[in-house]
Amino acid sequence: MLSPSEMEQKPQTDCTCAILTPVRHALIILLLSGCAALQPKPPAHYDALISQQDREISALLQRQALLKQHLERCDDPTQSPPDIFHELKQVLGPMGIDITREGRRVTVHMPNSLLFNRGLKPKIRRDAAMLLDLLSTALNLHPEHSLRFEAHSDNQRTGSSTYPTNWELGAVRAAAVARTLVDDYRVEPGRITVSSRADMDPIGENSTTEGRAANRRVLLHIETKE
Repeated sequence: MLSPSEMEQKPQTDCTCAILTPVRHALIILLLSGCAALQPKPPAHYDALISQQDREISALLQRQALLKQHLERCDDPTQSPPDIFHELKQVLGPMGIDITREGRRVTVHMPNSLLFNRGLKPKIRRDAAMLLDLLSTALNLHPEHSLRFEAHSDNQRTGSSTYPTNWELGAVRAAAVARTLVDDYRVEPGRITVSSRADMDPIGENSTTEGRAANRRVLLHIETKE
């Protein structure tokens, strides 16, 4: 049983706790607020950096998928490439023409600078005669192979009403190469398909002169038979 003096002191203790409890809460809130204020703030360009990294990761994933597709199309390394691959490498390689293959497909990479005069007119250069002569000789030795001429361009506007976009300009250039091989070098026209990819598949930076020159090209895809 509490003594009278103890009974008088108990309400004072309860009152003191009642006063100190909200004070402690306030102090805790202030301390937490101070800790939060001390946390480093992200830089202003933080969101832009994340967005850039996301784009780079997406580009790498796309490139990985393309490389996987190329790998799946490649021949068994124990098998020999088609005969025309070796023939074209031998006659066109010294001229600086790249010859590649993916599976049974052989591709001849011809820069526009070796095929056309400067400007928009799709006129074959006179000094392209040797290139086309050697190319047609190899093609005529293998009449069973189908041929697809595929034109590529840079991303510059044509500024021409005749060729409103690079689609039209590319198609005319690809057709000019094919037509010359048919008319002057007796390549069978029934084997030929012509297409244009415009500036959809750049291999160089369109922001530089060298990159734009690399992008202007005609590819000849040779679908070889087994």
